[in-house]
Amino acid sequence: MADINVPEQDCGINIPNEVGPIYQLSPKASAIDIRDHLSARLSQLHALLVATHGCGYESFNQLSDPLKDNYLWCCAAIAEECETLVDACVR
Repeated sequence: MADINVPEQDCGINIPNEVGPIYQLSPKASAIDIRDHLSARLSQLHALLVATHGCGYESFNQLSDPLKDNYLWCCAAIAEECETLVDACVR
């Protein structure tokens, strides 16, 4: 299998993830673009977290421990991304 050469470039703000700087916020992104993406990610996070409390907690609690860990890891990653996007809006 051939290696893929991807030129390194500074594309703006790195979106945090566990494997490295795969996702980056484009320097061409406007404040409205960032706000829209932030709003979408917060809506997704809200939907995920609804399943972890109240009536949804019983279903969540029946998941295997590794699945619960990965679910909450996903929530934490989205929250960290949102924090980065808020910082980008403040600049």
